[in-house]
Amino acid sequence: MVKKIIVKNAEEFFLPLIWTGEENEIKYDIDLNKEGSSIKLLMLIIGSNNNWADVDIKITHKKPNTKSSVIVRGVLNDASRINFNGLVKIDKGSALSNAWLAAHLLLTSDMAKGRAVPSLEILENDVKAGHATTVGKIDESEIFYLMSRGIKEKQAKQIIVQGFLQGLLNDFPQSKEKQSALKQIKYAI
Repeated sequence: MVKKIIVKNAEEFFLPLIWTGEENEIKYDIDLNKEGSSIKLLMLIIGSNNNWADVDIKITHKKPNTKSSVIVRGVLNDASRINFNGLVKIDKGSALSNAWLAAHLLLTSDMAKGRAVPSLEILENDVKAGHATTVGKIDESEIFYLMSRGIKEKQAKQIIVQGFLQGLLNDFPQSKEKQSALKQIKYAI
């Protein structure tokens, strides 16, 4: 089921999301319908066991001087899987809009799978928009470096994962969900 959000006021809407395996489908369709409106969507993904999800985020800039920022960071353990599709559309007449869409997935096992597809549809000339995506495993040389400093392999992986997620975690509000996700990270690796 698609969750529809319409930002009608010249305000910043903040949407923090955490996925730890309960849902298999996460879909948001967000419209920026007022000049000066903005959205910041942060998504933390912690996959374990055989959990999987399809994540679709669509943001449409419908008025001038709107702003969107979508940042997704995830760690996939065991045989977990994520399929992320993100689309930011800037309609004609939405000059001076600013959009950023980023999805970064870290695979901690050979069976984990991640797919991240960011897309931009720009129908206006005077805008600023960009996207980024990465999907990859922990770099073995990073683990080797930490182990050469006396850190055990499991702890080295935990340090790398924590560093990978830290920037996003700093922007997340304190909540029971955040604390639960942090515990899952520690025990999953």
